[in-house]
Amino acid sequence: GFSSSRLVLAIPNFIERLALAPPKNRRSYGFYLPIMEDFLETGGQALGQAVNKVFLQCKACITGELSVSDTLLTVAAVGIAGKILLKVLPFNPRAPLDDDASNMSLSRVERVHAHVRARKKQYTYISGHVEEEYFFDEDPRFDIPKKDAVVVDVGGHFGFFTMEYFIRSGCTSRHFCFEPIPATREKLQATVSGLDPSGEYIKVFPCGLSDKPGNIVFRHVKQHPELSGYKDLTPEVAINLSSDTLIDRYYAEDCPPYFRKVVPGWIYLLPRVLGEPLIRFLYWLSPSGDPSVEMIECELRRLSDVLDGEDVDHIDMLKVDVEGAELDVLRGISEKHWAMVRNVAIEVHEKEGNLEPVKALLRANGLTNLVVEQDSITRVLKLWQIFASRPTESQ
Repeated sequence: GFSSSRLVLAIPNFIERLALAPPKNRRSYGFYLPIMEDFLETGGQALGQAVNKVFLQCKACITGELSVSDTLLTVAAVGIAGKILLKVLPFNPRAPLDDDASNMSLSRVERVHAHVRARKKQYTYISGHVEEEYFFDEDPRFDIPKKDAVVVDVGGHFGFFTMEYFIRSGCTSRHFCFEPIPATREKLQATVSGLDPSGEYIKVFPCGLSDKPGNIVFRHVKQHPELSGYKDLTPEVAINLSSDTLIDRYYAEDCPPYFRKVVPGWIYLLPRVLGEPLIRFLYWLSPSGDPSVEMIECELRRLSDVLDGEDVDHIDMLKVDVEGAELDVLRGISEKHWAMVRNVAIEVHEKEGNLEPVKALLRANGLTNLVVEQDSITRVLKLWQIFASRPTESQ
């Protein structure tokens, strides 16, 4: 018959099976918590870690380290957590590669689009974020990507800005991507390899950019590499990773659809008084709020020094997202290269006092059409998104 002890002991048994399964079998456990963006390549590792947090409390119950009342509460919590984790939540398997991506009977462009479909399935949140932030189909903030455009992507992350621009240009645009963090650059290379296997169109540089060359220590936020950089933005990172920020964004009127996908859709149907504690519980289970940082020494170069070694006579898009170092990057561009730039998209951190200097630098170099934006969350984080372009002849 049923007993609470059997329920408690079933959890470590599940974790043990998960940990000891050979890789080919572990892929069948390839779940991810919907609260998490990273679909971990180790199969069920994330699920095992999440459940293990609860199990550690259960172990204390069994060994008598907790009182009887606490034991009953813990067993009840484990039962509820197990029901949610294994029955209710819409766990999804790690997205498989699209077979068409390697089907040589298809055209190059068809294979690229197959690769893009697979990456978007694998990283739903990141894909939605990039499309929402940069590619406004109904109200474009910069010139629509065109054939043979040249793009400089500073802070390449997983390569989704490059990916979106590349396919919208008909797979003809040339890209120069900069990503100094090795683990993040590996994800970038995985994106790029399916877009441009020959390396004809997209070039990845293993360095950061600044106003002078050298080496510097970067702070790599392991669970959220998009927050990594050489500026110390610890307070901003803490706000970004707090469950309060997640919940405020989730329930905000201007919350974009992709963001609500970070938790099961049915939670939004619940009254907030019920949904909020449930989201906090799921966030606690996942490693997404882990602020762990590792320090990595990386190379810095000036953008103009790099471009001097490339065959570039125009830059259709300069995108900069470097966590507080944006002004340093812009100051590393010489006058002759500024004259080539037609459109700019920059995330600006007001904590560094960058907003007005960035705007002034853009205007001084002829990019006088400025759009400066914030939403409810970037306002809290003191972030701005700037889109700048040169006036057309009609303007």
